[in-house]
Amino acid sequence: MIHVGIMGGETPEAGELLRLLVFHPDVELVFVHSAEYAGLPVTEVHHGLYGDTELRFTHYLPLEEADLLFVCAVKGGLREFLSTHELPRELKVIDFGAEFRLPEAISEFEYGLPELNRRATCHSRFVANPGALPTCVLLGLLPLAKHLLLPDRIEVRLNDGLQTEERKNLSTAELSEICAGLVRLQTSFSATLQNEILPHSHSRVVSAMLSLPVRVDIEELKKMYEEYYAEDAFTWLMPSLPTEADVLNTNKCVVHLEKEGDLLTVRVYMDRWLKGASGQALHNMNLLFNLEESVGLKLKASIV
Repeated sequence: MIHVGIMGGETPEAGELLRLLVFHPDVELVFVHSAEYAGLPVTEVHHGLYGDTELRFTHYLPLEEADLLFVCAVKGGLREFLSTHELPRELKVIDFGAEFRLPEAISEFEYGLPELNRRATCHSRFVANPGALPTCVLLGLLPLAKHLLLPDRIEVRLNDGLQTEERKNLSTAELSEICAGLVRLQTSFSATLQNEILPHSHSRVVSAMLSLPVRVDIEELKKMYEEYYAEDAFTWLMPSLPTEADVLNTNKCVVHLEKEGDLLTVRVYMDRWLKGASGQALHNMNLLFNLEESVGLKLKASIV
């Protein structure tokens, strides 16, 4: 049994994570930390958990009781916490924040995108959970990077779903995260990502449309994608154009390829809170503890 603690228990990411953890067959929740809501039932904040848990938020951090700590405070702060707290030697950490996602953040953290870095994650102690938008773009481009097919210019159009802030472009940190992931496979990659974020869709689903010139036949490209994701539990190449319903409330990412002349269009769909956050974190937990990677994540897509 994996004994799990959560920091930042009041966040939406923590609520989604708790929804998964309370039914995970190999997990025992030992604490949910929130200084702001200490003493209150978890269900006072995460109403969807009524009937599923009687846990209360705590201001204590009994780290010695946990095998794994999820840090769900996406705004960061873990670096400062680690500088002032000594972690138990065997405690593992999965961080939702962006502080340790980039290679220049010298640390013990591995970048936790399983489709890119599964083996290293399995043998790590600390994992930096990827951002939602970088995950969406990377999963659309990784097979091309493996075959050194990424050009020097890629157009990226994103719909970021239920993001709380209006913005028109990826942040510098998100662009760096994407580029760092692609360079792992195509070391010469240094492309310009011309990107645009479209108005909110008021949906949990994040989608991307990636356009780039590729002088390879569409059937060969499909074979590359199918081979790249053949051993992955959650990312799939779809023959038909995906819809939001194909991924809503699941940990799936679906990809579709179209080609006109030399212009390749890659469409990617995934659920922001699952594949883009808490589902991916749980996937990483399964890898860290040598479990079958889809345990607790076999969720069905919405039917409309």
